Formats: sequence, structure tokens, C-alpha cells
Amino acid sequence: MARVDRVLTKPGGSLLMAGSSGVGRRTAVSVVAHMHQMQTFSPKVFRGYGIKQFKNDLKQVMQLAGIEGEQVVLILEDHQFVEPQFLELINSLLSAGEVPGLYSPEELEPLLSPLRDMASEVGFRGTMISFFSTRVMTNLHIVLIMDNSNSNFILNCESNPAFYKQCAVQWMEGWCRDSMLKVGTRLSQL
Repeated sequence: MARVDRVLTKPGGSLLMAGSSGVGRRTAVSVVAHMHQMQTFSPKVFRGYGIKQFKNDLKQVMQLAGIEGEQVVLILEDHQFVEPQFLELINSLLSAGEVPGLYSPEELEPLLSPLRDMASEVGFRGTMISFFSTRVMTNLHIVLIMDNSNSNFILNCESNPAFYKQCAVQWMEGWCRDSMLKVGTRLSQL
């Protein structure tokens, strides 16, 4: 839990949490995010959920982080990657704070206009999309929760190098009895 806290409180700190199902990875992230009043978001995957819906979800969290300046934790579990392209989009987002082609030119102008005054106030000397990407990289925390026993785990990590280059890797195999009692006590106090 302490490592999750340390990573998520760093600007742009992201995590790859590997381990078996049911060891409390999502719970640990949710508790830390709640303690720091961070917004959490996880895609609601349903039958027919595809690349269009995933891109819309990414736009939503990127706008919260990049435009509104909110601290956002995007929690993605391996079962939510229903299409391989989802992994590639997250790899791009981790690497550059943007996803090429996510926004059309018609969407960008009204999206970025609220940032102009803010960019000039802080003395930013780049393009508005660069300013937006910088804010996304600072305020968006991506947490990848993956089962290391899944046959695609190694392939997914090797194919998407930002997963291990831009994320702190946390292996969670289980909790000791004392930790489970402390988390339970803390949750009951919320």
C-alpha cells in the first residue's frame, strides 16, 4: 500500500500491478486514491464495447486531467483489454501524454481554448496540444492491473514498452494477516 501511495502521489506516477487475481490490487489503488481525493475511472466494458467506446473513455479522463487539472487514476484491468488496440493506445498515452488521432481537428480548437490563458500565465512557450499533453502526463495516473499467470502477460508487456518504462512495477502475490486487518479497519472508518 505504501508503494502505491508513493507512486500515485508523484506527478504522472503510473503503476503496473502484476499478480494473481483476488489479492487486493484494485482495493489498494482505490483506497490510496480516496485518501488523496483523486478521481478514479475504470471503463465499464459491456457486450459490444469496442475501440470507439474505449477512445471516448480515454477522451473523458484526458479532459479531466488536461483541461480541468484534476488528479485522475485510470484503472485498467487485463480483462478490460477486449481488443489488442487498447494496449497500443495506453502505450502511447503513457509515452507521450497523448494518443495520435484521438481528437479530430474540429474537436481540438474548442477543447484547447480554455488552456490559452493558463499557458500564458505559466509562461509556456509551446503549442497548446503540447501544454495539454504535459498536463495530462502530470495529472493522469494510469494503473494497469494484470494477471502475471495470463499467457499473454509477457507478450503484452514486451509489445508495449511504456508499460514497464513509464510505470512502476508492483508485484502483489498476497497480503499478510496484519495488512488485511489494517485495511479492513481503515475502510470501515471511511
